[in-house]
Amino acid sequence: MAGDAYRELSPEEEERYETAYDLIEELRGCGVDFRLVDGRVRYRPASRVSEHGKAELGRCKAEVYELLREEAELEAAHESRLANQPEMDLLPDHEYEEFSELPVDKQQALFEWIEESLEVSPECIEADRRDSYQLKHIFERSPEGFYILDEQFRCALWLSGFSGRRYPGKRYEDLETRYYYVRPSIHGLVRKLVDAGVPSEWAWDALCHPRGGG
Repeated sequence: MAGDAYRELSPEEEERYETAYDLIEELRGCGVDFRLVDGRVRYRPASRVSEHGKAELGRCKAEVYELLREEAELEAAHESRLANQPEMDLLPDHEYEEFSELPVDKQQALFEWIEESLEVSPECIEADRRDSYQLKHIFERSPEGFYILDEQFRCALWLSGFSGRRYPGKRYEDLETRYYYVRPSIHGLVRKLVDAGVPSEWAWDALCHPRGGG
């Protein structure tokens, strides 16, 4: 809509834009990735898009394209600004002070989760890209997790050696943590085995002390 930014949309156009926006959000939530290629919208995997979804994408294809194009332009502008930022700002004093307010046992639990759960992804797969705010919520949902302030989690990342760059002007001063793989929680795996009827001791032994073949 960039060229027609001030043109009043008809009710039909407004409906198509709303439908296009909702479709993009819904399908992304299902793991569908969108790309603009040679002026056309491409998405994958197609198997995750229902026949109704495909029909709606076709009906609103101009609006879907326009929304994705504007999004790409904004992201490119943001990446350009980000490229000029330092690799890592100094740890702000207020974040360290917030972290220091955590009980020592919670600090240790957080450090252990970061050490056991995070590693740099060997490939730059967009699905593996995380920022500190997303990682904070993954931690909170883990079996050993608990509620934590954004500043406290960012400080723990910094102290654990996971560097990144602060998003200029983005929410919560997120850190761009590049590409990270979040390992499955061993506690969660044990819980699944126990729920399936495996004795707790056997589950821990199998996961913590795997035996090689032969």
